[in-house]
Order: sequence, then C-alpha cells, then structure tokens
Amino acid sequence: MKTEGIDIEKLITIEPSLLNDSQADALRRWFDNHISFTHDSLFSELGASSPDEVSLDRVKPDRRELDKIIMGEILGLTDEEQLEVYRAVVDLVRSRIERAKSVAKGSRISEGVDMELFTDTIVKQVKEDSGR
Repeated sequence: MKTEGIDIEKLITIEPSLLNDSQADALRRWFDNHISFTHDSLFSELGASSPDEVSLDRVKPDRRELDKIIMGEILGLTDEEQLEVYRAVVDLVRSRIERAKSVAKGSRISEGVDMELFTDTIVKQVKEDSGR
C-alpha cells in the first residue's frame, strides 16, 4: 500500500505519552513478537464478509490480541463495543467495495478515504449500539 505524505497527517495515531506503563509494555511486547506480522484482507482478518458474520471468536488470534490492547486496554471498549466496531468496519468496507464496483469500468475513483468521517461514523455507531 502506498501512502502520500498529505494522507499521513490525517492518520489516527496513539500518542505514546498518554499510555500508562502497562499499555505501552503490552504494545511493545506485541510488536516485538510480531516483527514480521503480515495482514490479510480485512474480511480474512475478521473472519467475516458481512456484519452479521462478525464474532470475536472468528477474528484471527494475532489481530484479536492487538485489538484487545488498543480497543480494550487503551480505549476502554467492552467486548460488545469492540464487536460493534468490527461490524461497523466490515459494513463500511463492504459499502466502499460495492460503491467502487458500481463505478463504470475504466473510471478511476480519485477521492481517498476521509479518515475523520470514517472515525466519526464508527464512534457514532458504537455509541448508538451501546446506548451511550
């Protein structure tokens, strides 16, 4: 995947200074143990191709371990809220793929992913689904 410099500024990152020692150590250990980690497609990583198929048990173990650290320990999301994030992401990616398929052959989609809209959509969905 290629990322343009202007897009890097839009990426959501974790501010290391805001992590407690336990969280920082957990992330460090994960990355040390997965130095050559390669990921598959989102659908393969989550073991689902539609939101209805998503379950925590189907998420690849390495992916789930990292997500527990980030979504659970750092962001404080419950397992149910994490499940809703997975469902929202699968739904969003599936929608983007379908949208891309509907564009005439030979056309090129020039717009990138609006990370702010992406994040807002997921947070809104999680809050709605968790009753917050």
